[in-house]
Amino acid sequence: LPTHDMRQSTMMAFKVVIAALLAAAGPSHGFAIPPRHVVAPGSMHHATDLPSASPLSPFIATSAGIGTSTSALRMASDDEGGGILTKLALAGVLVVFLLTSLLPFLSQMQADNGPANLSGAVATRDAPDAYKNYESSFDRLSRAKIQEKLSRVPAFYLVNKVTGRMAPEIYASYEDAVDAAKAGDGFVVKATTLNQVMYTLVLKRGRMLMPPPPSEIAKAEEALRGDDGAPLADGENYILIPSAQARKSAAEVGLKLDANDLPLFVADRLAFASSGGAQVPLFFEKEDAIVSYQRLQQQSGSKLPAEPKIRATSLLDELNSMEKGTRPGVKQLEFYAAADDLMRADALMGN
Repeated sequence: LPTHDMRQSTMMAFKVVIAALLAAAGPSHGFAIPPRHVVAPGSMHHATDLPSASPLSPFIATSAGIGTSTSALRMASDDEGGGILTKLALAGVLVVFLLTSLLPFLSQMQADNGPANLSGAVATRDAPDAYKNYESSFDRLSRAKIQEKLSRVPAFYLVNKVTGRMAPEIYASYEDAVDAAKAGDGFVVKATTLNQVMYTLVLKRGRMLMPPPPSEIAKAEEALRGDDGAPLADGENYILIPSAQARKSAAEVGLKLDANDLPLFVADRLAFASSGGAQVPLFFEKEDAIVSYQRLQQQSGSKLPAEPKIRATSLLDELNSMEKGTRPGVKQLEFYAAADDLMRADALMGN
């Protein structure tokens, strides 16, 4: 796989060749880059049929073609320049350089559009050797991009009816949060999105620019810092609680979770089509991954194996991979919560 350093080296060599060609051509010659031409998705002879989805309806399937974009270099004409043979020779050198240097990258980009190859973007612990030392700033996601992905995931927490204080447990499942509230004394279930609590309360890395949180979360954040704004050593520890079924599914596939982590499940060869390209869904429930694959398998006319290959990873592993760029195509990963939890959270936040 091409690394970020390889890309930089290639571009540097490219600049050197361009400079040499310009010097050889003389001051009256140059290269002009015409506008980028984008090929419409419907104009390609090959297309990938992938089920598309919105965060609130993750299992509605459609088909879409994936287009490509191309750029070209051309030599500017000049009546006062050197002879035609010189021009052709220079152009030939440039073409050969472009073909030998950039085609591997273009091939890799084209291959990454397929769901089978994009499955390698998931940072599973049984990753092949090719990915174990991979790290690229080209694939790294900004904190804002990661927060955008987390903003589509619901999170449930308990608030004391008397004190208004938020309990330290943050639940991925609405039903589990309700059971915990019933087991306690004087608690009510509330909902937010995972971006409002993950970096601020769970990881304690502070708040970045985003919509203001619910008042209970804002107070919890304030309590984690002293008067000088520095984190308190004895501050409350907020923990993520996966659903009971997700914990069971993780154990079935041999995934060992830390005390403050959530399991995620991916079905090989399953991807969703979106305006941003092929999208690899990371499900918070194993059953959702299986059901989505089965629907795709039925629509494909049994071209896919009858049973999906389900792999497991964790939320903390994926966040680390996104932050460091440890997988090519990590930008195409999206989180998918259970549909019932999405609807419950929407109802609670709408009140």
